[in-house]
Amino acid sequence: MRKLALLVVLATLLTSSVARGAGYQTTVGPPYNGTILYPILDIYGATHPYIGPHLGPLVNLSHAYLPYASLPYANLMFADLAYANLGAANLSNSYLGGANFYGANLYGANLYDTSLENTNFNNANLAYANLDEAGLWGANLSSAEYLGFTYGSPYYYANTRFPTGFNPLAQGWIPTPFCNMSADADCDLEDINMLLAVTDWTGGSPSPFALGADKFDLFVDGILNSLDITAWLIYASDRNGFTTPYLRGDTDLDRNVDLADYNALATNFDPSGTYGPYQWQHGNSDGDDDIDLSDYNALTSNFQPLGYGAAAVPEPSSLVLFVAALLGVMVATPDTRRPR
Repeated sequence: MRKLALLVVLATLLTSSVARGAGYQTTVGPPYNGTILYPILDIYGATHPYIGPHLGPLVNLSHAYLPYASLPYANLMFADLAYANLGAANLSNSYLGGANFYGANLYGANLYDTSLENTNFNNANLAYANLDEAGLWGANLSSAEYLGFTYGSPYYYANTRFPTGFNPLAQGWIPTPFCNMSADADCDLEDINMLLAVTDWTGGSPSPFALGADKFDLFVDGILNSLDITAWLIYASDRNGFTTPYLRGDTDLDRNVDLADYNALATNFDPSGTYGPYQWQHGNSDGDDDIDLSDYNALTSNFQPLGYGAAAVPEPSSLVLFVAALLGVMVATPDTRRPR
C-alpha cells in the first residue's frame, strides 16, 4: 500500500487536507453566508444531500447520513463516526486512523487502501465492504459484524483484534510484521524512511508521540528515539530471513557496508543539513536530517565489504585511505547542489 503520504498527514493533521476529499467546507467566506464551496458528491457524481459539519480530522460525525458518498482520500483521522450511515460509500485511499466507527453502517463500503490504524469497528456492519490493501495496525474488529462477508486482502498485525473464532488467514488476509510501516507486508527502505521522517531522532530529549504515530514506537517505551531505529533494524532483518540485525551505514540494506555505502554518504555529506532532509539511502543512519561525522562514524565502525560477520576486515592502512578519500571529497569537490 502506497502510504508515504501518511507522513504528510502526521505532520499536517490539524492544519491541512490530503486531497479534495479531505475538506468539505460550508461557511468559508466572505460572505460567510453558508454557501457550500466544496459539496460532497455521491458515487454517481451528483451532489450529496449531506447536511452537517465540515469533514476533517477529529470532527464529530456521529449518526451522520452519508450513504453512497464519494470520499476518496478523505482525512477523517480520530473522527467520531459512531452509528454513521456510510453504506456503499467510497472511502478508498482515506486516512481513518483512530476513527470511531462503533455501530456504523459500512455495508458495501469501499475501504480500499485505507489507513485504519487503531480504528474502532465494534458493532459496525462490514458486510460486503472492500478491505483490499487496507492497513489494520491496532484496529479493533473484536465485535465487528459480518467480517466473514468482507472481501479483499487487508494487512493485519499481531495487535489487530478479531472476533472469537475468526481466522484472518482463511479469509485471505495478509499477516504483516511491525517493521512494515507502509502496509505492504515488506520491511525495506520505504519503511525505514517512513520511520525516520516521523521525528528528529537525535534531539535534546526523546520525542513524544505525534498524533497517530504510536505505530512507530517499536521499542514500546512510550517515546520515539534511536532505540526504535535499532528495533526496526532487528525486526526487519528477522522478517527478511537473517539472524543478525541490519547495520547502520548499510545504506542499501544489502547486508554489507562497502564502498557503495561510502559513496552514498560522501556524495550527500552535509553536516549542517542545508540540502536535506536526508533518508537512509543517503547515509542518514541516525535520522537527524543531516549527513555528518556521526553517520560517518557509524559507517566506518560497521565497515564490512564482504558482508556481515565476514572474517576479513579492512587493514588499518585501508581505513586511513578511506578517511582520506572522504576528506578529499569534502575539501576538493565544489558543492554545486541547490537547496531542495
